[in-house]
Amino acid sequence: MADNFSFAFSISFSWISCWVFWLMYEADRLNSAVKDAKAANRTESAKFEPASVLISFQKNKIWISVPAQFL
Repeated sequence: MADNFSFAFSISFSWISCWVFWLMYEADRLNSAVKDAKAANRTESAKFEPASVLISFQKNKIWISVPAQFL
């Protein structure tokens, strides 16, 4: 039973890690696009709000909150 739990936990943790790194990559890519637009003195406005990922641990559960635009 413990082996199944540890296997499931490792799969879940790996998936969560991939998701968080993907969010960080997307936030960095958007930030770079905004900087490029500002450097080129483009007239259109660009708004960027960094991705906020909230990870909390409550009663042996992991809760992850991400902005709706990343879902």
